[in-house]
Amino acid sequence: MAKIDEESQRGAKAEAVLRNDIFIETFEVLEQAYIDAWKNTDQDQTEERERIFRLQHTLNEVKSHIENVALTGRMAVETIETAIR
Repeated sequence: MAKIDEESQRGAKAEAVLRNDIFIETFEVLEQAYIDAWKNTDQDQTEERERIFRLQHTLNEVKSHIENVALTGRMAVETIETAIR
């Protein structure tokens, strides 16, 4: 049960991060900056667009990881609640 407790605690922390105003703002600002940078590239700036794509992809992976930790935590809480019943 210790592993499930640990997962539920990690999930709660991840949920808190996802709801954090600074976190939300940071992702919105970065995403818009990447979109703007991409829009402002010239036709021959293929490498720059690829770099921007990788930045955007990495940003999405970071957010996805935190969302997965939160989901795992919610599942752990459900498991705990089911065991208690």
